Amino acid sequence: MGTHTSRALAYGLAKLKYIVNALTTNVDILYLDADVVLLRDPFPGLLALNADLAVATTAEPCGSRAVAWDPDQAEAEAEAQLPANPEAQLPASGAASEAGGWAHVGSGGQQADAKQRRALAEGPATAAAAAGDQYDTGVSYYRSAPGTLRCAYALLLDMAQLAMANVSMVWETERYAAFMPQCAGALGLVLRPLPAQQYIGSCGADVGAEARRAAVAVHASMAPGSSSSLRDRVPLMSSLLGIEGGGGGAEGRDAGASSSSTEG
Repeated sequence: MGTHTSRALAYGLAKLKYIVNALTTNVDILYLDADVVLLRDPFPGLLALNADLAVATTAEPCGSRAVAWDPDQAEAEAEAQLPANPEAQLPASGAASEAGGWAHVGSGGQQADAKQRRALAEGPATAAAAAGDQYDTGVSYYRSAPGTLRCAYALLLDMAQLAMANVSMVWETERYAAFMPQCAGALGLVLRPLPAQQYIGSCGADVGAEARRAAVAVHASMAPGSSSSLRDRVPLMSSLLGIEGGGGGAEGRDAGASSSSTEG
């Protein structure tokens, strides 16, 4: 099954649905695609990252480039959405006037919201540093926290909204790279890329012995447009696990049948 077939794209939306559901049970989640091979325990390193969200990276043309969180741009966009004459939007009541008008409506008003955004930008969030990374959501970590659940659910709604708007291709990795740094930055979450030497995306290439020694997990991914199925990736996955003759398939069965007939 190719990367961008309708079935493959549907898996991304279904995956997020299950991740959101699991986060509501107050458990941390390490999500792995079916073609990811774990070579050692990932959790000591994951916990040491002290991240709310973490995701693997890969080389081009695989993955999707992260869009950095820009608090100044977010503030400008929020201000652009405000009405030109905010006082006209207020009810003509003494209570509204006594409360200080528009500046104190809702979550704290313009000034408070701008102050909060600046505080978040200067805080522990690392989403801005993610610019340029090629995200590979085949390996992704979600720490159980209200903000993480909120971002995962918002990403699910973002994808669903695009699908309902008849966007021809809604790719989960692409939407994660575009959306999650923004959500993490706005909520002050820590979003980190997983160490590339430990979490390797093969992107159709072989993984050498030296790289395997340092690896925690290898994603046996294929380049976009490849028609490779999961079965085609079995030889690489088997070799990573040290399994001899892991190719299986028709060739293996034919060889076995030929050997049996010869012996008979």
